[in-house]
Amino acid sequence: MSKDKVSFRCMLPREQVACWLESLAQGIRSGCVRLEGNDGRGLCLAPSPVFEVEAKAKLKDTRAKLEMELEWTTSGPLMGEL
Repeated sequence: MSKDKVSFRCMLPREQVACWLESLAQGIRSGCVRLEGNDGRGLCLAPSPVFEVEAKAKLKDTRAKLEMELEWTTSGPLMGEL
């Protein structure tokens, strides 16, 4: 099985982060989660009805961190590159 992967990292103002999370939620609802990486490549993932969810929060001195991981299995092929 092939493995496609995209990733990105950037600094965004709080309002843009909220918009990005709302877009992610809409993609989960509609059945197509799209992500474009820093290199311009993109993937569209077809989420299943049930997710495995992991969340971690950390506060150390003046730095806060929130990590969220969503994982699911798919019965068919992923939608692949955009």
